Amino acid sequence: MTDSDRSEHLAALRALTAVNGPIDAEAPTATHQREQNYRNGRLTASRARLHKQIIREFFAENDAVIRDRQVLVMAGPPGAGKSSARRERIPEAQEKHWRFIDPDDFKTRLLRKMRESGEYDEIVPPAVKSRIDAGEQFAPGELASLVHEESSDLAREATMISLERGERVVIDGVHGSKMKLLKRFQQLSEQGYTSIEVIAVDGPREVTRTRVINRWEKGYAAFQDGTDDAAYQARYVPEHITDSLYVDDDRFSACTRAVAMATKGAPEGITVRADVYYVDDVNAAGAPWRTYRKDVDGFAYEKLRDIPRPQPRPAAAGVPGTPGAGGDSAPGAGEIYVAGYERSDGTVVPPHTRRRPAGS
Repeated sequence: MTDSDRSEHLAALRALTAVNGPIDAEAPTATHQREQNYRNGRLTASRARLHKQIIREFFAENDAVIRDRQVLVMAGPPGAGKSSARRERIPEAQEKHWRFIDPDDFKTRLLRKMRESGEYDEIVPPAVKSRIDAGEQFAPGELASLVHEESSDLAREATMISLERGERVVIDGVHGSKMKLLKRFQQLSEQGYTSIEVIAVDGPREVTRTRVINRWEKGYAAFQDGTDDAAYQARYVPEHITDSLYVDDDRFSACTRAVAMATKGAPEGITVRADVYYVDDVNAAGAPWRTYRKDVDGFAYEKLRDIPRPQPRPAAAGVPGTPGAGGDSAPGAGEIYVAGYERSDGTVVPPHTRRRPAGS
């Protein structure tokens, strides 16, 4: 794939996956919008049979899972490196004793079934078909947003079965809000899980977004080389998903605050330990940053290292509002540095400083 081909295909994905775009999660061809799959928000009989088949195959793949009610909840924005942190916690030799529940895994399972049945061709939107007819390649994983809602339903179903069994389980997800995490903690408590471990991985918007693109590019290149598994790994996470997690600060996503607040507000009768990793390099794994704990003695946290504030990067002379270019300089009192980034509509926001939000 040449740089030009990559840039053109990436630009197409940005446009197609934008809010209300043809590959948006709520697009007309999204599987949960199709009447043969869902009616009035409920599975049709044929789709329910497919779900049962997928769930049955999922659990049959590993019969060595231990049932001791251990749980690891993963949190963090797409691309942050949750898998690397999880592998540090669970060595490969122990993986067979855990049940791994990840909505992205169910995206792959669902897309595979749909390709086998021919339904996949039916959900490819006309805007994508026209580009395919013109010779452009699209990996099934690039259309994963169209099965997002349904794969989430499958992951929820698998989670309930696993928890009812009391399995040793890893529950992966973004978990970007306090209320969603508290709801998860309550669910675990109701199923008899009394000790909850959380691993969160966070990082600057610019870093996590770049890692998403790098992961997609690697999968897409392998797909073009004919590697079938890569057809599903070439997932492109829409920019607005990442952007929605970075509201007040480009250095931390909403996931970090959600983990801290949910740990502090965890239901009575359970203990929670949350280890937060921070990644500031697109090519490296995250490193421990803070640990939050909630037990019978109350809530406490430990700061393991400082995260230096980013320094303004030199920019081309004459770019207004860019540090070092005759506009804003290094952040002053009451200001924060915002890394440059590209919006989903293609406009570029250069690096700049802005006033720090009240209370931060």
